[in-house]
Parts: sequence; structure tokens; C-alpha cells
Amino acid sequence: MLYRFDRVRKSYGPKEVLRDVTWQHNPGEKVGLVGRNGAGKTTLLRLALGREEPDAGEVVRANAVRISTVEQALEADLAQSLHDYVAGAFAHLHAAEAEMRQLEHAMADGQDSAALHDRYDALTHRFENEGGYEMVAEVDKALSGLGFEKGDFARPLAELSGGQKNRAMLARAILSSPDVLLLDEPTNHLDFQAVEFLEEYLARSRRAYLVVTHDRRFLDRVADHVVDLENGRLTAYSGGYTAYRRQKAERVLTATRAFEKQQEFIEKEKEYIRRNIAGVNSRQAKGRRTKLARVERLERPTEDVTSVGFRFDAARIGGRTFLRAKNLDAGYASGNPILRGTSFELLRGERLALLGENGTGKTTLLKTLAGRLAPLAGSVEPGHDVSIGYYDQELSDLDPRRRVIDAVWDEHPEETEESMRSYLARFAFREDEVFAPISGLSGGEKGRLTLAVVMKQRHNLLLLDEPTNHLDLDSREELEESLEDFPGSIVFVSHDRAFIDRLATRVLDLRGGRAMLLPGNYTDTADARAERRRRPEPELREVPPSRSAVLVASKTPARARRASPEQGRDAAKRRRKIVTLEEKIAAREKEIEALENRLWEEALTLGPIEAHRLAQEKADCKSDLEDLVEQWAKLSEEQPANSTANGSKR
Repeated sequence: MLYRFDRVRKSYGPKEVLRDVTWQHNPGEKVGLVGRNGAGKTTLLRLALGREEPDAGEVVRANAVRISTVEQALEADLAQSLHDYVAGAFAHLHAAEAEMRQLEHAMADGQDSAALHDRYDALTHRFENEGGYEMVAEVDKALSGLGFEKGDFARPLAELSGGQKNRAMLARAILSSPDVLLLDEPTNHLDFQAVEFLEEYLARSRRAYLVVTHDRRFLDRVADHVVDLENGRLTAYSGGYTAYRRQKAERVLTATRAFEKQQEFIEKEKEYIRRNIAGVNSRQAKGRRTKLARVERLERPTEDVTSVGFRFDAARIGGRTFLRAKNLDAGYASGNPILRGTSFELLRGERLALLGENGTGKTTLLKTLAGRLAPLAGSVEPGHDVSIGYYDQELSDLDPRRRVIDAVWDEHPEETEESMRSYLARFAFREDEVFAPISGLSGGEKGRLTLAVVMKQRHNLLLLDEPTNHLDLDSREELEESLEDFPGSIVFVSHDRAFIDRLATRVLDLRGGRAMLLPGNYTDTADARAERRRRPEPELREVPPSRSAVLVASKTPARARRASPEQGRDAAKRRRKIVTLEEKIAAREKEIEALENRLWEEALTLGPIEAHRLAQEKADCKSDLEDLVEQWAKLSEEQPANSTANGSKR
């Protein structure tokens, strides 16, 4: 045993975080700790470290057990170099090496006793066995693996950013030699390569650790046990995250069936007692009543109160093309773009993931596509009938002076307070929580509220910048399911590889100021991205237009470019057809919206036959609408630019 929780209880004010938690961490066990935001995971780590005391029960630690963690703030001499700070993980080996040097000097000076030789041999044996000769190489490997360049090694700690300091502390922690390592969200400041390095390092380690993370793939790679903190109770499962989800579903199903079976038994017994307590079978009824009182009641499996219900939908279908970027330069300073010459076309229904190391311009590109930043060069063109919804990872679209309910209600003043409260309850804002000031919300609560605002707007193109950042594991999976069913298109940035694998149909890989479009998701494109990292990028150059092409274009007579009367009549016919199709599209969209509203608002009162009829009617309308949109898109593409300039626009 390394440490054990024995019937531990912990509360903060009226909120009971831990209820009779009993669990033991044994040597060599690699454990992942999961639970919803606010469930008490960090509290559990602080109890294990001895930084908090339980209200009841006890935390038992093995004698002389060494427990290490990554601190919240860097406590070190900031003039110290990065390499020297991380090498401090081997302080015991540095001390042994210093003593070895002293003994060597003493022996060189003629002090040649057997005791001195024995001490020197013991130190040499220990230094070699504990990796003393490899420690410099191990420090270099850890720093490089966690994203530092060679040129960073000699930099003083004072020059590092907050994220770099966190990575430095992580490097020192994994190189130290405690009996057990406690890690709270260790992947937060890491790019994909650094996460994969950490995964491999921990998977190969023989050390015990307890890691809290929202990265499902990380848990599958590094954990051989998962403990789930839910409703104040801790439940242990074997295997990684995928195995845990399967076992938990089976456990909940078994517990639900057992509860329902017991409830059925209790009701039957109560009915028998009611019918016979005063009759000829009174004696048997009283006996059954006594036995029933002794039955230990099973708890009903309950859903966590922070459960979130996402349902993204779009008010419009849109055309075939949702977004075009043409020779786009994105950045903040003219003449110094972060990305150059980016071109791509996003079609209806596509999900495009923006991938790249930290600082390659993912957020900059997304803001430019959303219109939050003006292009430095080139253009961004939304498609026909496309409306853009943007999720900002900084959550800056929320006004801290307003209340939770105002964030949604201000955009939909026609709705009632009751409907707003009902809507926000789906995002775990219940009762008086909807009147709380936004300034007092946690990061997770602000993330849920921003998603609530975007979802209510019903845009058909979603630009999402790290939408899972503030969500727990269950909420991430619920968000994924909703976005999978979303009928529009999505461009997104995420460090959650499972999220990318589930959603992405294409990847835009950003590196060295250039973007490369690749088919597939994170796993599908792994080899192509790795190959791109290995080979040097071609030098960026401005390519001027071909002189011959310019001359040919300038010499084309105007009359040759002028439309003939027959072409004019055909264009007029196409315009009339386009107008008719747009009217039909608008009518179908209204029908679909009315059907969706009825299915949603009357979900609890509709009978199964009527609900099935409405669902089928909605599916038929959507199929008809898609045919109309395809016809519209085909005619619009055939329409010459000079004839559509004054045409109908919806």
C-alpha cells in the first residue's frame, strides 16, 4: 500500500464532496481519476498529499512514502537555467556524484583506507544503478519531448512563459523518483507531440501514479485502472478509459435492474400487507411487514446534476459551398502574417479540423474565417445562405456585468423567462443559478454558457475554438454526439484527439506559416503530418501573375466578352427559376422549423404514432429541401457573374 482513503468524508459549506470514500493505491498501479467538473477530484489529490484534512475518516500513508506532484506555481530561483532546474530532479545523484569527487581527491592525496574505498565503491554502484551516467541525456530527452528547443535549455526561468514553466515543472516531476506521482491535468499546456511523448514515458514507467485528465486517448494509453468519482462516491474499474466506459454502463444497467426488481418486490409486499393486515391472514401480513422493514433498500442509480444536454441544429440548409478561403494571409500585423497563401473550400456537411503546434496560427485563422480579424491578404467568402456561429476559447463574448439568463435572453427577447430557464437547465444552470452574475462563474460554467448561446442561435456554420476545453468527459461525449448529427458544417480547433477522430472529415495542417489540406481525421493523417515535420518546408515566395496571361486578357475585345441576345434570354430564365427555387426553399425551411419545434416542445405529450408521423414528415421535408438546394446550387453556378450581380438574393 502507498496510501489509503478509509471512509473519508469532506464538505465545503453545505456541499458534501466526498461521502464515505474508501480506496487504496498500491505500488506500481497506474490509475486514472475521472469525474464531472466539481466532483472533488482535486480535493482527493490534496487529501492524498496531506494538504487538506478530511472531515471524517482518515487518509493512511505508508511509512516514508514519497508522494510528488506538479505544483500550481514555480517555486525556484528564477535566475536558474531551465536545464539546471529540471536536473534538480536528480538531486540525490548530484549529491552522490559530489561525494564521489571528494573521495577521488582524498584518495589522490594519499588517503587510502579500506573504509574510504568501500564508501567509494558503494557510491559508484548506486550512481550507476540509478542512472547517474544517463541523467544529462534524460533531462535533454524530457525537455525536447515536452516541446522545448535546444536554445531554451540555457534560458533563465524568469524568461519563460506560464505554459513553459508548467512544462518545466512537469519535466522535473516525471524525472524525479517518488514512490507515487500525482498529476492534475498534465496535458493542459502541451501540443500533440508533447502529449504523445508523455504518454509513452508514463506507459513505459514502472512508477505508480494517479492522473486526472480529460484526455480519453491519454487514459487509454497510460492507465491500467480507472476510479470514477460520482455523487461523492469512488468506484474502481480495471483497464483504461474505453474499458471503464463499458464496465460502468454494465454496472449502471445491472444496478437499475436490481433497483427496479426490488421496488417491484416491495410494492407487491406492501399490497399484500394492505389487503391482509386486518383479515384472516393478519399474522402472515404482520410477519411480512417485519421482514420488509429489515430489507436494506437499494439506491436508485441517479444522473449527475451537472449533466448537459446539447442539441445543435441549423435554421438554414445553405448551398453546396459553405466557405471559401482564397490565397488568405492571416495575422495581426501587415507584412508579418502568421499564415500565408491559405486556400480551401468547405462544403456542406464537412468537418474541418485545424491542427498544428502551439503558436502556428490555428486561433488566428479561425478568427479570420469568423470575421473577427480582417485578412491581411486574400479573401474569405461565406457561401449562399450561410450564417456563422463562433465559439471563442477565451470566452470573451460573455459580458461579465450581465446575469447568466441575460446571455441568452438578450438575443431572444421574444421568449419568456420560463422558457429561458428551461433552456438553461439543459446546460446545468438550475433554479436561482440562472440569475447569478457571469463574473462569478467558473471556467467550466462559462464554457457551458457560451455553448448555450451559440446553440440557441442555430447557425449552419460553426467555428469552434477548443470547445471541449472546459468540459468534463461526459459532457465532451454528449457534445460530440450532438455535433455528429449537426446538419451544417464545422471548422474547429481542438487538442482532444478522440474528439478530432470522431468529428473530422478533413484536416488543415498548419506548419511554418503554411497550411496543407489532408483527407481524414487525426489518426488517418498522422503519417502525412509526421512526414511533413521531417522534411524542410519550401521557401515562401510571392508568385506574380503571368505576364503573358495579363497581355492576353488585356487584348481580348470587349465585344467578344459581351453576351449574345440568346445568352441574355437564357440568363433571365435561370434568374426566374432561381427566384422560384428560393421561395420554395424558404417555405420548406419554415415547415421543417415548425415540425422541429412541435417535436421538441411536445416531446412528453405526443403519442408514439403521432410522433412517428411528424418525424417522417420532417424527414420527407428535409429530403425535398436538399433536392431544391441542389437545383438552386446548380443553376447558381451556371449563372454568369455579370447577370447575377443584380439578381435575387435571400
